[in-house]
Amino acid sequence: RKLDNTRYIVAAVSNDPDIATVYDELDAIGINYNLDKYDKIHAKYPKKPIFSSECCATGTTRGWYEDNCAERAFLSAYDKDTTNWFLGREKTWKFMCERKWVLGEYQWIAFEHRGESAWPRLCSQAGAIDLFLQKKDAFYQNQSHWLDPCRPMVHLLPHWNFQEREGEKIRVVAYTNCEELELYLNNKSIGKQCIERYGHGEWLVEYEAGNLRCEARINGKTVCEEMCETTDKAEKLNLRMENDVKANGKDIAIITCYCTDAAGREVPDATPYVSFFTNQLGKVIATGSDITDHNPVNFPDRKMRAGKISVAIQVGKEKGELKVYAVAENLRSTVLTIMLK
Repeated sequence: RKLDNTRYIVAAVSNDPDIATVYDELDAIGINYNLDKYDKIHAKYPKKPIFSSECCATGTTRGWYEDNCAERAFLSAYDKDTTNWFLGREKTWKFMCERKWVLGEYQWIAFEHRGESAWPRLCSQAGAIDLFLQKKDAFYQNQSHWLDPCRPMVHLLPHWNFQEREGEKIRVVAYTNCEELELYLNNKSIGKQCIERYGHGEWLVEYEAGNLRCEARINGKTVCEEMCETTDKAEKLNLRMENDVKANGKDIAIITCYCTDAAGREVPDATPYVSFFTNQLGKVIATGSDITDHNPVNFPDRKMRAGKISVAIQVGKEKGELKVYAVAENLRSTVLTIMLK
């Protein structure tokens, strides 16, 4: 305070926060995990705001809808409690919202990062966005908690490509900020569910190839829906630009590579080996897809996992049409044109 009396002093306490002595000096109290200690700390400091400086470090692997797989170090993509510290997003957010004196939470973590890993995984799996900047199901679960219902949304998981598993019961989950959900399989209702605030819908569905669709309703009226459809095998590569860039020699274009079948439907479990290159206006500087892929990140070739590869392109200073190419064996190749100004 001698150096700067204009800003709040805060701290994050992980171990034994209920007996920490630093709180007397703080304007706001930060607690890492330890949800069972919040009420005791609030009773001791009823006039000081409390916030979660870390929470929700529950691991999920993008596109992995099976049980946890130790040999791959993959973690089920469904929300869950990992330990009594690393609690699921739904349980944590409900806890925070039940206590009006809690300012809010900082989830660990928004973007995944290298480290805090288990072999052969390269990274922590606690992110809502994966190591290669792809949105995970957790990203949409956060939307269901944080978006006002005037911006209705529903997100359905898993994908519906479980060929050869007909009759097996698949766990289907829907994240939404709406009041009611109804799930349909090939236009046959699987059932309605009333959704509590910050809750989710869940069904066990016997797998049958086709169309899985979820309608979300407010006051009995359908306001949005999402559909997962069984696809055929991948036929074509596609490239999608994720950001804007300029011809300044500094910007990096982030591109998503994905596959579509003969009907133009995105194939969520495609796994081709793809090579990327550009014309003279850019350079492939990084690719990534699988968090257990130990090839250097600057390789211009990459094996796809769970239907997506992220590609980073360094742009030059020359204006014009930057061409990005993607090719793979037995698939139709593609090219993306980026106008550099």
